[in-house]
This record gives sequence, structure tokens and C-alpha cells, in this order.
Amino acid sequence: PGRGPDLRESTLAMDKDAFLQVVKGGALLQRGMPRYDQLSREQAIQLWHYVRQQARAAKNAPARKAPGG
Repeated sequence: PGRGPDLRESTLAMDKDAFLQVVKGGALLQRGMPRYDQLSREQAIQLWHYVRQQARAAKNAPARKAPGG
């Protein structure tokens, strides 16, 4: 229930092994992050690359002005 943390802003996006431990290994199960053991290692690595790509895009995006500002 609810939204999870933005992985683009997480230090997990910087470390492939840590990302895989969380996504495939369930390292953060106790904090509510599910394990995705149905993903193959290759699929999990592809997901890691996607998160990294999105993090770079967000970092390089021009800052948005606040509405009315």
C-alpha cells in the first residue's frame, strides 16, 4: 500500500550488487521492499540499468518552476 521510495534518488542506484541484493535477495524485506526473485539475474541487471538511466535523466533535467512562480 502506498508509494515506495524513488529509487532514482537512492544510493542503491549507484551499486549494482547492493541493488541486486535488495531486488533479488530481499535485503530490505523488513522495511517493506518486496523481493522479486521471479526476475532472472539478467532482468534484474536490466532493471538496474533502467533505474540508473532515469536517475541521470532526472539529474540533468532543467529545474521546474513552481506553479505561479
